[in-house]
Amino acid sequence: MNCECEMVARVSAIALLWTATAASANEGMWMPAQTAEVGAAVRADGLQIDPAQLSRLDAAPLNAIVSLGGCSASFVSPQGLVATNHHCVFLSS
Repeated sequence: MNCECEMVARVSAIALLWTATAASANEGMWMPAQTAEVGAAVRADGLQIDPAQLSRLDAAPLNAIVSLGGCSASFVSPQGLVATNHHCVFLSS
């Protein structure tokens, strides 16, 4: 019985370690300077614009980002419509 428990524990530990090493994520938030590193990966994931556009802070789409005291937002229309979360602008005047 003791030998069986040890064997189950060893197999479980090996399976857990193997699964943990096989898991990786290619997602997240990148700094604009990192677009050269992740460009091919994000294109393969479906990005339809040139990844180099994401490194230019003075051109679209990054020039449409608005800062609202720790929250982020984006201009979504030429008239100045801003999209953000409710709690970011709730008590602003």
